[in-house]
Parts: sequence; C-alpha cells; structure tokens
Amino acid sequence: MAAQPQVPVPDPVADAATSLRLAGFQGTLSDTATFAQLTTYRLGGPLALLAEPAAAADFALLHDWLQQTGLPHIFLGGGTNILASSRPFAGLVIRLGSPLGQLQQPAPDRLVIGGAASTAAVLKYCQQANLGGLEVLSGVPGTLGGAVAMNAGTMKDWLERAILSVTALAPDWSVRTLAPADCGFRYRGSRLLDEGWRVLETTFAVTPGVDIREHVTRHLAMRRQTQPGGRNAGSNFKNPPGASAGALIDQAGCKGWREGGAVVSSLHANFILAEAGCTPEDVLRLMQRVARQVEAHAGIRLEPEVVLLNFPSPWDATWDDAAGGAR
Repeated sequence: MAAQPQVPVPDPVADAATSLRLAGFQGTLSDTATFAQLTTYRLGGPLALLAEPAAAADFALLHDWLQQTGLPHIFLGGGTNILASSRPFAGLVIRLGSPLGQLQQPAPDRLVIGGAASTAAVLKYCQQANLGGLEVLSGVPGTLGGAVAMNAGTMKDWLERAILSVTALAPDWSVRTLAPADCGFRYRGSRLLDEGWRVLETTFAVTPGVDIREHVTRHLAMRRQTQPGGRNAGSNFKNPPGASAGALIDQAGCKGWREGGAVVSSLHANFILAEAGCTPEDVLRLMQRVARQVEAHAGIRLEPEVVLLNFPSPWDATWDDAAGGAR
C-alpha cells in the first residue's frame, strides 16, 4: 500500500495567520503593522501580529492561540491615548475590526453601536437623523468602545445617562451583556476601564427630533480654541486631586520645552506634540523632565494619563533614572 503524503502542520507562532484561519478566524490579520500606523501620535515600532476580530467568536480563537503560544498581547482602541516605544513588540495586538463598528437603529429611540465605531461617525449619524442624547461625544476622539469605558462627557453631563446595556469581552475572555448598574460608571471611569473589559457593543436611548448641530459646532469650536492640533495623544498627565496638570506645568515654566522632536504645546501645557523627526523616546524623556520640574516647583508628582507601551521600564521604575527617560 502506497504511503500517504504527509500534510505539514503549521507552526502556530511562525505561521500565525494560517493557524488562526484554519481554526475559523473571521477577521483580518497582518504581520506588517506598526504602532505608528495605529496611534494618533503616529509613533512606535513594529508588532509581530495585528488581529482585528470581526465577530465575538474570534476572541475565543485568539485566546486559545495565545494560550498555545504563550505570547504577550495588547488590546488597542482608537490609539488616541497611546505612546508606544520604538522597540519591536514580539506579540499580538488586538483591535476591533470594522464589522464590530456597525451602527443600527432598531427603534426610533434606540441606537445599537459597535465598539469599533468612531465617535465622529456616531455624532455625524445623530446630527443627520436629528437624534439627541449622545452630543456629549462632541470633541471626544477615538472609538465608541473607549468612550463608553471612560464614561466620556463633560463636567455636567456624561455618556452613562444614555446607556441601556453594554456587551463586552470580560477579563476571562467570555462575552457578557451588562446593565449600566453593573458597569460601575463614575466621572471619567468605570469598572470596565478598571478591570480591562473590552466594549463590543452598546445600546443607547436617544431622543428623536432633536437638532444637536449647534451644540456640536459650539463645543468643537471651543475645543479648537483651547487644545492644539497636530500629532498628540490628548492630555499627557492626569489632573492631580484639586489641581490642573496643565496649570501646574505652565506655572513651572515648561511651555515650549523641547526634547528632540517633542515639544510642550504653547496653547495647552498638558499636550506634548510630536513634530518632524520625533521619536517615542523623545516624548517620554520630555514627560519625565516636565514631571520632575513640576515636582520641584509645586511638590506634586504628576502621573501619566497617556498609556506607555513596550518601554524597557515602567514610569515608576524610571523616575529615579538620572537619564530621565527610556534607556
């Protein structure tokens, strides 16, 4: 009897895309992506694999693959608050694919929106359909999933008020639907944010027949007057209790400070802009210099609001580094 031909078994690490496809992964996969392509800073090195799930079932496949390979992983949203180092990341980055960003209106007073939808697209739909209730998203960058997790809004109004339910990927990788009371919403935060839940879909109550265009236009104009454009990640530092990080940085004389291609904005001191030739390490070194200056001037140690990814040492560990930044 003739020998049967041997079918090669793909190496789950060396041929990740093939392994996941054979297992039934429906989303997109790329082994050529960089953090620079995925963040508003447009900075950061290459990553081993980018996966963009298209359905809830894809997460179970990714979880199994990660357990099999032992590789590290990072979840990424709109990339609006991320500073990733120049070093290659030898792991998996997961970002919701476009099929998980669909917007549906099952009833006149209901919207069901995928977590990958951009906040700008949601606002545009609400303006065109004359729907009130989500105008608190005016000027909020990134994806809806991130806006829900951080309970985006203003000092007087926030997204929680319009939320009816949230479907999210739990820390144990199961998909669950939560009532607002289970989400632990608070000002600028939630249980979802604290525990690492990933918002896949949210159902909102909206009010038909409300023209929000004037509100959105006014709010965006105010943002343009008070916040710089260009390549940035929003506020680099958290506001300390009872204080403004931007005011502290300004009072410490840091406006206009520069480190390589990174510069502290002259319009809003809590924004560090990436100019031509900037590297992620420039931004981190400048953040450290600014934080040290504020502590020397006001006795307050600032903490990053921007998420630092793939640097050799965490923020706290580098604080006493005489070099003042990444090594």
